[in-house]
Amino acid sequence: MYNEIHEHARKDKIKWIAVFTAIILLFVGVISALAISIRANDTDNAPENPIVTDDGGTNNGEVAKQTRVLLSSSPFALSSTDERGVSTVSKKITATVLPVDAPDKSVDWSIEWCIPIEGKAVTDYLTVTPDSDGSLTATITAYKGFEGASAYVKATTRVGGFTSSCLVGYDGAPESLRFTYNGVEHITSDSIDLVAGTTSNISLNLKNTLGAVGSKYGNYEIVSTKGLGKFIMKKEYIVNGSISSSEDIIFDLEKGSYSYTNEVSGAQQTLTIGTDIFFDASISGDVLTINAKKSEASYVNGYPRTGYRFTYKSAYTDPRAGGVPTDCTWYIVVRDTVSGKECLINFDIESTVTSVSLDTTFMQF
Repeated sequence: MYNEIHEHARKDKIKWIAVFTAIILLFVGVISALAISIRANDTDNAPENPIVTDDGGTNNGEVAKQTRVLLSSSPFALSSTDERGVSTVSKKITATVLPVDAPDKSVDWSIEWCIPIEGKAVTDYLTVTPDSDGSLTATITAYKGFEGASAYVKATTRVGGFTSSCLVGYDGAPESLRFTYNGVEHITSDSIDLVAGTTSNISLNLKNTLGAVGSKYGNYEIVSTKGLGKFIMKKEYIVNGSISSSEDIIFDLEKGSYSYTNEVSGAQQTLTIGTDIFFDASISGDVLTINAKKSEASYVNGYPRTGYRFTYKSAYTDPRAGGVPTDCTWYIVVRDTVSGKECLINFDIESTVTSVSLDTTFMQF
């Protein structure tokens, strides 16, 4: 009996030892897995661009204790003219040196080609100038366009030689849209004179300070066409070829329509005069073509045997204008669809000779 009891106790002891061993192994496994997870998270949170040290190695550990230099640039550009009379465009760039309590944060600035223009020095196109010796802010100045090329601006800490760089490219965004007619360049809202019965080609010109607009710009569209000003028309009601009634009305080109009541039927009617009656406009490439058909002084809506006839009579004089008649003009708004820059082209269609007649077809002495 004693041996059986002793053997049973021995087996229980072995069983509990095995249980405790399993618990310990499980605990160790959990701790190991947690440690691996922490290391994985540390790796995920490591900087994508490790700090490069003086000897070319990296310092991913203890990042907060190491000197770092970061660059940020201003979105605002400043156009100016240098002492040589050359137009330039400048932007500010700022270096941030970490940690914030570093006693000497001085940096040196430099610039070099990334993708060069063959045979040209980068300083012919770009320079970087610190605001003062060792300053964390500097000015990058562009002297001419360099589309297709690029450069690196670098800031290097004087302590530790840490560097950070900014890639500088050229977009060549336009600052304005102008137009050229008969060899003369005009800015938006300028006016030109066209002659009825002629076709005119007008060049569209995108401009910026450096005189080098990027090649992706220059896709033009006509946004709107409209008339401005008023003139007096004779409104006549014709019955079987004879004038039944007549009155003068004022037609406003900007509104483009005139509503009236038919004196026979009592119905409301509207006279609409669109710009297509006076001119057509189209764009091909960077050329706007205007076909001037006729001036407002040549307007007549036909010769009905019975119905209303509207005929231009004279210019309208606003009583508040001191006796100066209104000058009717037209305008076209053109837009570059890429940059959104617009230009308003004003023009006057001058009348031209359309016929000649004599007061008699027979004379006898």
